[in-house]
Amino acid sequence: MRTLRVLEHFTCLARDCPAHCCGRWAIVADPEIEARWRELAERTGDHTPLDSITSVDVEGRSRRMLTKGDDENCVHLQPDGLCSIQAKYGHEYLPETCRSYPRMTVSGKAMQIKTAELSCPEIARQVLNADPAEALFAEDAASIDAFSTGLFSAETTVSAALDELTNAVLPQARFPLNLRIYYLAKTVADLAYRSEQGTLDEQTLWNLCKAPRQGLYDANLALKSGHLKVGAVSDEFWRLIAGLAIEVGVMDLAGTQASVTTLRDAVADGAAAEIHRQIVELRALARSELLTRFGAGLQNYLTASLMNRGFPWRPAEGNFVATFMNAVLPFAVVQLLCWLRSADEVLDEGVLLEFIYTTERRFSHADLVYKILSRSPVLLDFHRAPHIYLEVC
Repeated sequence: MRTLRVLEHFTCLARDCPAHCCGRWAIVADPEIEARWRELAERTGDHTPLDSITSVDVEGRSRRMLTKGDDENCVHLQPDGLCSIQAKYGHEYLPETCRSYPRMTVSGKAMQIKTAELSCPEIARQVLNADPAEALFAEDAASIDAFSTGLFSAETTVSAALDELTNAVLPQARFPLNLRIYYLAKTVADLAYRSEQGTLDEQTLWNLCKAPRQGLYDANLALKSGHLKVGAVSDEFWRLIAGLAIEVGVMDLAGTQASVTTLRDAVADGAAAEIHRQIVELRALARSELLTRFGAGLQNYLTASLMNRGFPWRPAEGNFVATFMNAVLPFAVVQLLCWLRSADEVLDEGVLLEFIYTTERRFSHADLVYKILSRSPVLLDFHRAPHIYLEVC
């Protein structure tokens, strides 16, 4: 088992939170809390909590949810930023979602990860500022050695190899972060391709995932000498990222300067090459300062995002490529917002944090990225396009 270290120091900001968790999201009224509120109504005559539950159709299924007001906030949110139910009856009378947030557990076949949602501003802040010299996730000394106990299937063997690779690659701060992301993407691409071809055995798997330092060194040399170049698929990638930022409503955070307007126009026209050209210019102007000031924090953010979205221990339907992209796409959206905003002002930590927790909140629907990727299947062909990740940060 692994645990996100910052959870040890987490305390809810409550009324001081800049983006409370009682807004925008649909909150499920679990059967246990509905029964508890019914008992409360019978015992005290207070029907307010029970009457706030309504049935909502969600993708053809009826779900019991808490009612939201006209402002899209939960009806129990008070003007002081606190919950009326918690204030009156205590923490145990909150729905399970409210009691547990932002804590979450990612359970794979051979690994359980206790972590937290990056949509929580305080979790995002602590992750961004965590000491890069210390592993972001603490390993339980009593973790099961799945190899020795024979728990590993073919999928979990791949998970273990990719986990070892990720833990070895991401902390290599002597190499640029974009190169580290590229190296991971390239390895995932090779694994997926060999698996499709039926040529992936255990020896090949571990050969691909070993000696990452030498692999990073060779890739860095190729990048500096001009042999490693971004290809045409990057046009489609950045068209997707810019369109995604607009679709989920975070592009507004970047400001109203001319660069934002121009990019919006290019997205509206579907001009992928022009979108890419504009983003390359923005990145060139902002990237160096952004990584100098926040490089370690962005590495932490990506590490947590990968774990939270199931890479590599809980790949969606066994698809490591799509799971990897599920973590990297929101990260790329945050980078784009940073580059746009930096064209007009010096980015500070508060703005970066707002970009992270707001983007994570808008991407909270588990299937969103996969639905979006279905529109651009070429991006899932990692074997053709791992180089797109050279521009992600």
